[in-house]
Amino acid sequence: MKFRLFVVFFVLCGVLCRGVHAEERSKEDLLSALATIDMRFGGVPEDFPEDIPVYDGLMGVSATDMFGHRSLSGTSEDDPALVLAVLKKAFLENGWTVGETTQIKDSSSTTVFEKEKRSIILLLTANIWDMTDVMIVETDEDRTPKIVFRDDEPEALEVMSKMADVYAQCDSYSDNGTVQTVFISRSGKRTSRGKFRTAFARPGKFRLEIVEDYDDRQILWHDGVKTIEFWNRDDGPEDVRTLELGLAGLGGAPTNVPEMLFEMDDSLVSKLKGLIMLDDGVDRGVACYRIEGQFWTGSPETLWIDKSSYLLRRIDEAGDFGDFTTEETILYSPRLNVNLTDKDFELNTKGQIPTPLWFKARKFATRKMHMDDPIVLCVTVAGACLVLAVALKLLKGKGKNHV
Repeated sequence: MKFRLFVVFFVLCGVLCRGVHAEERSKEDLLSALATIDMRFGGVPEDFPEDIPVYDGLMGVSATDMFGHRSLSGTSEDDPALVLAVLKKAFLENGWTVGETTQIKDSSSTTVFEKEKRSIILLLTANIWDMTDVMIVETDEDRTPKIVFRDDEPEALEVMSKMADVYAQCDSYSDNGTVQTVFISRSGKRTSRGKFRTAFARPGKFRLEIVEDYDDRQILWHDGVKTIEFWNRDDGPEDVRTLELGLAGLGGAPTNVPEMLFEMDDSLVSKLKGLIMLDDGVDRGVACYRIEGQFWTGSPETLWIDKSSYLLRRIDEAGDFGDFTTEETILYSPRLNVNLTDKDFELNTKGQIPTPLWFKARKFATRKMHMDDPIVLCVTVAGACLVLAVALKLLKGKGKNHV
């Protein structure tokens, strides 16, 4: 199941990449960018499975094949309903079983197809130019790499357990943190930076704000009953069925601590396998245990845990995506059992972390690259779809048990 989730991860890339600065582009700009993508990526790969139908006239086609999962994305000038009807018929004719269609938002839907040991998730999104972004992600069990994890070291398990207990038993928590991700490819390096802020008070008051590259701003808010999400590229705040679903939609490092605060099953403690103790280290003057674990992809991750408070202070993570690798560092400045006021939990979609002038200038100078730069495309692909993947898992699991 986890591999299926990872697949959807790559599918989302096309939608997000094409959606960057959408408000600044005309339909002509989009068509030109799609044509550029077709030239650089060469359209549908020759080895793409013949029994997976590709919608006729798809533009801006790009494909990935990582960790045994294939994905293909593009844009059609037809509306989503027509695209879905045509593809459903084609999948049936090719021997696939058609599963349920789930409406993610008014503009997006997912449909599942299965055939023997293979499964496909089809994502359709109506964009602002009255066109349809199409993404297909295939999971094939026979092509999925089998990761053999080393045995957990007892001392590492003990430290992780104590860390989980600290978060599960605290009355309140807050932090400020930063995320820096370096993308490394044959053509060079690209660095993405972000900030996040967390506020939590039992039994269920919670607010998480994430600002990526001083541009994209997201907020997840919860009062113990109701959950609201906000993204500065959407029309406004939206209700979310469950907090779990909201965190899955955000994804990424800033959700690690909230998952432990709410004692969720799929927290950092359960995600990492093959735990071993490394030499102790010092993070910003604080003595820390260092524990290395592996995700289901086999990627290593090192946790820096305060030796006195057992609070998480830093995460170092490395990823290998074939055509490029990533190096990510997450820094936390945590505070436990602090006095938080109602102001700390205001949704406050207007208040925003200031955007530096230098970043505005750089963004203006480079914004034309976003839709046709293949590195940006691949990076965005690899950085966003895991969010949707986990969200889909929750939609079919826990999300169905909550109203």
